[in-house]
Amino acid sequence: AVVSTQSTGDIAEEYEVVIGNRAMVGRLGVAITEEVELKMQEYEDCGHTVVIVVINSDLVSLLTISDPIKGDAASAVELLTSWGIKVYLLTGDNIRTAEAIAKEANIPRHRIFAKVLPKQKVSKIKWLQENHKTKVAMVGDGVNDSPALVQADVGIAIGTGTDVAMEAADIVLIKDSLFDVPVAIDLSRVTVRRIRLNFCWALLYNTMGIPIAAGILKPFGFTFKPYIAAAAMICSSICVVCSSLLLKLYTKPADVQSAEEKLREKLRSLKRSAERSLEKLKRKKRDRRGSNEGRTYMLQSLSSGEEEMDV
Repeated sequence: AVVSTQSTGDIAEEYEVVIGNRAMVGRLGVAITEEVELKMQEYEDCGHTVVIVVINSDLVSLLTISDPIKGDAASAVELLTSWGIKVYLLTGDNIRTAEAIAKEANIPRHRIFAKVLPKQKVSKIKWLQENHKTKVAMVGDGVNDSPALVQADVGIAIGTGTDVAMEAADIVLIKDSLFDVPVAIDLSRVTVRRIRLNFCWALLYNTMGIPIAAGILKPFGFTFKPYIAAAAMICSSICVVCSSLLLKLYTKPADVQSAEEKLREKLRSLKRSAERSLEKLKRKKRDRRGSNEGRTYMLQSLSSGEEEMDV
């Protein structure tokens, strides 16, 4: 609640202004009429968050806040789902707003956690970890997401988010694109596979090389001289390093590239459609202006003719 005092001459008026959601207004005993409730539901079904303004216990206004989802959210969610990854929505918005957002992002209704406070987000992450017995990654960009990013097995922050979220996350996506989430997952898998490959190679190499260097084949007349053994050890390290450097040749998975290309084509199509619509509007405006000029010219001609007849 915010209390402000306005003085008009010798009279001082005091206003109690309250701005909040349904729950806050309900605790103050302010009644919400059926007409206002229907209007709020209409906005919420469109994915807007409704904020109520109350002055001196009277509901005077509704404010709607809209945070549109990223253009690539639906495609990224669809891609992750095709990989067998379950995507959940954690939001502080009410259930209607959450359902509208989830519908746009192709997230099933049963995977929505609505009206979740920052501390409750942590509880939801714990619940997913305990009940699904699997690793949980959390993607967020706000201050309210920071506790959940810490609790998750892998916290992923969007590069355009808050500094607090980026500090709490394990991975920071530089670009403002959700396609980087599946790319980060795929790159981590490729990296782990490369680590295992290097480990197996080094283990096999040393398992075979150390006994030979120790002279196990000496009875058969085969031994390693010290400088040859040292060179062989260096060769092993060089092979591991070169294998790791091959990660620099990493490319995005084909399905990610395909999804990005489809999205770009969709955006190009929308841009062309918008340009055509704008051109039609400009043409109509020119035609209307030409028609008005023609009518003006005809009226002037008629006026001139009438003056000549009078003369």
